[in-house]
Amino acid sequence: MDGDSPANAQCHVACFALGELLLLLIIISVALIWLQEWRSADAEVLVFHPLENKCIAGNGLHCQLRPRQFVSRYLIVLYLRTNSGKAISRAIPRDSLSEEQHRLLRQLLILRPGDRDG
Repeated sequence: MDGDSPANAQCHVACFALGELLLLLIIISVALIWLQEWRSADAEVLVFHPLENKCIAGNGLHCQLRPRQFVSRYLIVLYLRTNSGKAISRAIPRDSLSEEQHRLLRQLLILRPGDRDG
């Protein structure tokens, strides 16, 4: 018997389609788990001490701001380094603070000496 019979080819196509479907189901499951964890996460309070260039996360994690930060009108991304050297980041969308607090934080980050190119 020839291994390339039409029935054998149909089996390969069906197995490939089943594999794709299984992969899609796994991706959707992981995305739903991530979304559930993200929605149930508590808000984190970040206390910033600009004179010391340090901040403390709500869980007591002590960090330092890295030299560069992403600052736009609607989003701030803080790039931090923990005392153990691990790099972490925190996104602060416009609607997570009052308009005045968000504006002051943007100004503070933009005017920091570490954010200037030589």
